[in-house]
Amino acid sequence: MEDQLSGIVILCKVVDNYGDAGFVYRLAQAIRARESALPICIIVDGLESFAALAPGLDPSLPRQDYRGWTVLAWNCQDAELVSAPLCPVILEAFSCGRPPWLEELLFDSGRKSLVHIVSIEYLTAEPYAGELHRMPSLTRSSWVKKWFFMPGFTSGTGGLILGGGSGTRPDFLKEIKAALPPEPGYAVEDGFWILIFGYERDYSPLVADLGLFHARRLKQGQSPLLVFAAAGKSQGPFFSAWEAEGRPFPLVKLPFLAQESWDSLQALCDFSLVRGEDSLARAALAAKPFLWQAYPQEGRHQLVKVDAFLRLLAPPPSPEPLSALERLYRAINDRDSDSEETQGAEELLPVLLAYDALLPLFQAFGQRLWANGDLAAHLLTFLREIV
Repeated sequence: MEDQLSGIVILCKVVDNYGDAGFVYRLAQAIRARESALPICIIVDGLESFAALAPGLDPSLPRQDYRGWTVLAWNCQDAELVSAPLCPVILEAFSCGRPPWLEELLFDSGRKSLVHIVSIEYLTAEPYAGELHRMPSLTRSSWVKKWFFMPGFTSGTGGLILGGGSGTRPDFLKEIKAALPPEPGYAVEDGFWILIFGYERDYSPLVADLGLFHARRLKQGQSPLLVFAAAGKSQGPFFSAWEAEGRPFPLVKLPFLAQESWDSLQALCDFSLVRGEDSLARAALAAKPFLWQAYPQEGRHQLVKVDAFLRLLAPPPSPEPLSALERLYRAINDRDSDSEETQGAEELLPVLLAYDALLPLFQAFGQRLWANGDLAAHLLTFLREIV
């Protein structure tokens, strides 16, 4: 049975660096850690973004070997690949579709070898994740079988990719030394670390509350804040709000980080604002309080996703600290679109003041996620069942 799993192709279209490409990069690493001899081919339409996460990858090459994987550009017309027997397993990340040349290979009327396409869908806490997990789907050829594989937060799904974030604060600070404020006058590794990685919006309310929290900690003799503004959509608006507020706390404007460094930072922070889904998974596994900014959807369906996540985090009735967190989640996600002018009624300070009460809740949630097992391991088991 195991000999039948002779290789895996992973397809990826880059929409969000840390999301799409980040997940695929993480998945390939996790599969390789469990199956060191299993050939992996990654076909990606955004090699520049992929290379930013994967140091040493050359975005100018349409085909290359990287860490023992074959990496192809989406439009690569590689004669060797096209003429070779088609890999029996193709993983589609987030309904990305297939390159035209691969589509032609798949549905060639003269081909008589079976191929399984496994669609790895978006992460959600909604109940349909468990309902669709491992379900088959029709294609236009009897030689092409398709299946759904659902990441998720419950044991009825594929779970999350475990691991990552093994660095230390001193090591991370050495890596980003050039971005740190000169002679900050305090031990930055002992600070209360906060990560900001969101979408475009007016961050003035959050900056004001962070300033109040920072001043309160200093007055009480506690360690100061150190806020990291991640490279991406939120960095500019957040920095502008910070400057307009009079720079009320120490802030680090981060360069774009490689995947391993990014994972370490998420694990090392005490509190995070994260966006999308891959960073949501990392924050949840880190078992620290965090705020999730979901991608805006038509009809504000992101609020449905947020409510589903909150129900899994802690079923009702909600104690007051969690009620403050729920209000914050809904306030920052109650919007139709994102821009630097997008405003909300979010109140971060009550959540930060309730940090000690919220921490055990997130720790328990993280433990449940780790107990669900690893997505890569569940995926490999599933592939061997269907191939």
